[in-house]
Amino acid sequence: MLDFTEYTKIFISLFAILDPIGIIPIIILFTAGMTASRRAHVGHLASLTVCAILLVALLIGQPLLAFFGISINSFRVAGGILLLLMAIKMIFTHPALARMTNPTARMFRRMRSCLYPRHCWLAPALSAR
Repeated sequence: MLDFTEYTKIFISLFAILDPIGIIPIIILFTAGMTASRRAHVGHLASLTVCAILLVALLIGQPLLAFFGISINSFRVAGGILLLLMAIKMIFTHPALARMTNPTARMFRRMRSCLYPRHCWLAPALSAR
């Protein structure tokens, strides 16, 4: 049986992975034109999907890594490199994206403004353009 500190570590890790606070602006953005019942349905479906993915990863993650001969430390290093590359890409977005006017580009700009907390207050201004 795990003690309280182990459960606390698990909770903090899952909270950091799922990031429920950080995903709120993205959920609001994607469900903006939906009715309340449709938003609730989408929220339940998203929660079930995340739960299923986490359960699959819990059950077959370690055996799958062992099958391919990948250690946990190697997996951590690869994950860190991927996060670094994603951060660099987010920082150095191509300027041509700012000039795009199609709805997908507008949605991406609004979403990007909410991903950067210091620019989140700009989201309404960017969506008006």
